[in-house]
Order: sequence, then C-alpha cells, then structure tokens
Amino acid sequence: MRIFKNKDYIKNDIISASQKRVVKDCKHHGHEFFEIEYIIEGSGIYEIDGREYRIAPSTLFFTKPTNVHAIRHPNASIINVMFTYDLKNDIVDISDFLLNQTPCFHLDDKTNDFFRVIFSEIVRVNEKEAEYAMTLLKCVLYRLSESNGKANVFTQASSYVRKAVVFIHENFASDIGLGVTAKHVGLTPSYFSDLFHKELGVTFKSYLDEIRFSYVRKLLKYTDLSIKEIHFRAGFFDYTNFERRFRKRYGITPTAYRVKENNK
Repeated sequence: MRIFKNKDYIKNDIISASQKRVVKDCKHHGHEFFEIEYIIEGSGIYEIDGREYRIAPSTLFFTKPTNVHAIRHPNASIINVMFTYDLKNDIVDISDFLLNQTPCFHLDDKTNDFFRVIFSEIVRVNEKEAEYAMTLLKCVLYRLSESNGKANVFTQASSYVRKAVVFIHENFASDIGLGVTAKHVGLTPSYFSDLFHKELGVTFKSYLDEIRFSYVRKLLKYTDLSIKEIHFRAGFFDYTNFERRFRKRYGITPTAYRVKENNK
C-alpha cells in the first residue's frame, strides 16, 4: 500500500489542486496530508476505512492522514485538493470539524454551485498563489463545518490542544512524542501534558496510542502489508514491544487479528 508524501504531492507545503478525469481503480492507500475530492459528474465506488460510498455528482469526500481509502470502477470528473493544516490564524476554530467530520457530503444545489466556483478558482491559482488558494479553501471548510453540526470535546479545547491534536493526526507515523508535540505548540512538556489531560480527559500517550493502533488495525484488515511494515508505518519502531502491546490491547497477535478480520 502506498503512502503519499507531502513533499511529492504538495510542492509549496500548503496546497495542491487539480481537475482530472478518473477512469482507473485506485488501490488502498494513505497519505500524510488532508484531501478533498469534489465530484463534478460521474460514477463509481469510493471506499474509506472499509465503508463504501457511491460516487455521484454534487458529492464531496474528505479524508485524513489516518484514513485508508480506495476507488473502484470510477468514471468521473473530479477536483482534487490536497493540503496541510497547521492551525494558523483564524482557521483554528474548525479543527474539531477536521478531526471528526463525516467523510462523505451530499451537497444541495446552492452549496454545490458555490463549491464549484470556489474549487475551480482554487485549481486556477494554487500553484502561484498558495495563500489565496488556502483562504478560498477555508470558505469551503467553514461551510462544511456548518453542515457537520456536531458538538464534540474539541469545541471547548484551547488552541494549544487543538494544534497538538492536528499535529498528531498529521505526524503519528513519525517518531513524535510528548516533548516534540509540546515544542510544536509552544509549551513546556509538563504544562502541556497536564493541559492535554485536563481538556481531553486522556493522557497524551493514550491518545497517540489510540491513533496508531487504530491505523494498524485498518492496515491489517485492508492491506496485505507485512506485520513489520505495518508497525513501522503506524509509528512504532520496536517490533517486539509493538507485538507485545498489541496482544495486551486486543487479546490476540496482529497475525491472528488479520486472519479473524479476513474471515468475517
């Protein structure tokens, strides 16, 4: 399974967008960035974390670095937007949406007309005017956050914790930890640790482990990658320790888990 890297697909480190025709299957894959695929017209199947959605006009798909997805039997015209997200400036208040959104949106006529214009402009300007393209994308994200309408724990979290959570989702496969994340948000490790636990109700380590082990289970179920390759791609770097912790967490080995899921 391929993992698409920021450096290969987002040359300006902010945003990349294109309009294209998709006619070939796309096997299960993941990526380090957030991705929106807006369907102009066409058909097919879009799979995200094992759940299938119908590709149809006026549909939008939103995937995160923690998702595994694939496209089957497509014949569609789409606008693809790949972007990184570091919670700069006024975009901070929609981080809860980015981390908890429904992956598939069916747009009403008014919203669809608005998005078609905005996405076409993003495609036109993204290479030369990345900041402007990102501003346009914010308009899309705000509109989607309104339709999402789900309150969650991130709504009341501080900007430090929001920034940390997005950082975790984008970098969980790297060798990050409490110290690295605290430095990223501009706090001391001890203060950040207390703040994270207080606001989210879980420790930093528990939250990071949940993200990583959840990703491991997806790779075990939807790919034929080796167990050693999977543990590395999920941010674990000591295989013996990973296997021991997986068994303790789920009661079976990673290999047995894969067999069990494939036999369902």
